[in-house]
Amino acid sequence: MARSIIRTAIFLIFGFYSFVSKADIPQFDVDSVLLHANRKIESKQYNEAIALLDSFIIFQQKQPHLNAEVLAQAYLTKGVCYHRSGDFQKSIAQILESISYAEKASDSTILAEGFRELGYCYVFSGKYDEALDSYTKALEIDKGLNDLTSISVDLNSIGKIFELWTDFDKALDFFNQSLQIAQEQNNLHQVAVRKASIASVYKSMKRYEEALKWLKESLALEIELGRVVEKGYRLDQIGEIYTLMERYDVAEGYLKQALTIFEENQIQSSLSIVANHLAVNHMHKGDVRNAIGYFQKSLTIAKRIGFSNMILKNSQELSMLFEDIGDFANALTYYKRFFQLKDSIYSENAQRQLKDFQAKYHTEQKEKELAVLNQEKLLQELELNRSNQQKYFMIGLSLVLIMLLTTLYHRYLIRKRLQAQLTVINDKLQELNNTKNKIFSVLAHDLRNSMWAFSNITESLNKNFDLISTGDLKSYLANLSNSASTVKDLLKNLLEWAKSQQNAIVVTKTDVNITQLVNQSINHVSYTSAQKNIQIKSRLEDNITISTDEDILYIVLRNLINNAVKYTLPGGEILIDAAQLDGMLNITVSDNGVGMSKEQMDKIFNFTGVITSPGTRGEKGSGLGLMLSYELVTKLGGAIAVESELNKGSR
Repeated sequence: MARSIIRTAIFLIFGFYSFVSKADIPQFDVDSVLLHANRKIESKQYNEAIALLDSFIIFQQKQPHLNAEVLAQAYLTKGVCYHRSGDFQKSIAQILESISYAEKASDSTILAEGFRELGYCYVFSGKYDEALDSYTKALEIDKGLNDLTSISVDLNSIGKIFELWTDFDKALDFFNQSLQIAQEQNNLHQVAVRKASIASVYKSMKRYEEALKWLKESLALEIELGRVVEKGYRLDQIGEIYTLMERYDVAEGYLKQALTIFEENQIQSSLSIVANHLAVNHMHKGDVRNAIGYFQKSLTIAKRIGFSNMILKNSQELSMLFEDIGDFANALTYYKRFFQLKDSIYSENAQRQLKDFQAKYHTEQKEKELAVLNQEKLLQELELNRSNQQKYFMIGLSLVLIMLLTTLYHRYLIRKRLQAQLTVINDKLQELNNTKNKIFSVLAHDLRNSMWAFSNITESLNKNFDLISTGDLKSYLANLSNSASTVKDLLKNLLEWAKSQQNAIVVTKTDVNITQLVNQSINHVSYTSAQKNIQIKSRLEDNITISTDEDILYIVLRNLINNAVKYTLPGGEILIDAAQLDGMLNITVSDNGVGMSKEQMDKIFNFTGVITSPGTRGEKGSGLGLMLSYELVTKLGGAIAVESELNKGSR
């Protein structure tokens, strides 16, 4: 009869709040409600699970006698629900309520589960000291219960904290203890997780082959056990290691498999992590567009769920990426976000300490007031204690105010540093803009001269064609061809330089016959060199072959040889040599031309010191060819240098 009345009461309460329908709950006892909530969580119906648990908690709190054990379990389940949905701050609040009720009920099992779940949420919130304290408390309780399965979990969790602190020896010690327990119990689920934990440490130690060995063993177990989400974790970890090993395509395959699993199962925190790993992979491959896209996807998810570690990581890495590609405005934006978040975390800690101190003060003061009402004889002692509490409060308040002032000063220093960096960036942008304006001015002048040459020659041919002899016609056509070649080379250099500035040049290395490539470059300038009676001699051995990008190296050789022809006097000589040096091929282009002063040599590869000296026959030069050659050789992993003496030649 009493059981029937209780069930009816639960039904009326649930109906009043309209959280769930009668059909949703097969029975209205405690076990049934919690089981139903867990099913909602497993099917990712988080809002419905929370609504069900809220109504159940309200009903329990209205009972004449609180059931602390039931409320502890309900709050813990609610905390797990928020954790699964990615809201770690709300999860922490619910778990703390659960721990409070579990302590009242003296329920060690729920208490251990609560501390374990609390530690997990603290890790994702970046509060590692609190996480270690929670895991340690869970371990002490589980040892008292002799719960080996939970002890293995606790040891693994503590190992993770030491791994985050880069204390790898301690981390491995805890992980191996955890693995040994799991193996003794033949718990394949835990064995798979422990092997992945050990692999993570080896990854941090840069022992990638050992890490892959442990991870692939773990992945095989997860597949055998049919655990899809855990399989996603292993795929993500393997992909991250292959990225570190610079096997980017293999890494991307694993990471995309993991991404699909986490999207299908709505694991938000893992989605943020794997998106970050894909961003790093694309960044190292030179795929800037996709790298930015994945970084921003990871950052968006992290902001939504309050994943502070990933917010910091993505903001910092986006700032560095934008700086690398020359987008200083975006680099500065994300740099500011990174430091603001670090600063806000520091301020939140100070405010939380102030609130904790005030709460403790008010609690103790209320206890003293109750003592006054019940025992008047203790009035004198109470007044003394109250005075002491006020003194402690003022001391604590002073300490917190000092922390807040320190925070404000810290913010001032950050703003000052940011302002200085912004000034440097603006100066660089102005310098870059001035240089580009100078380059375009020189290019416009050279193009105008060449086009005037075209116009004058074609106009003369058009007006005097019938009067021009065959010899003069050939001369006109030769001049026309020379002007066309000059414009073509100028436009080629301009195009390649523009691609270089946008990081759009992709290096594709193949086996290249350097002897043939040098001969092709010589043929390219054969007409110009013949006009000036300049001898170009290649002294390379036959069939010298290296692994490089043929197109990029051809552009460099063409510019260097063309530059030598331009500044060599008629009747001069240009020599091209090649020699192996420290595993590299050293190619030398030397001439006996006009040479350069030390001041000119200092500026020749400098972006801000464009050299526009005319050639020995008044040939025009923008200086772009040598700057382009410098950038392209750098992309090939090589170096370019010049030696010269005025009126004696260059090499």
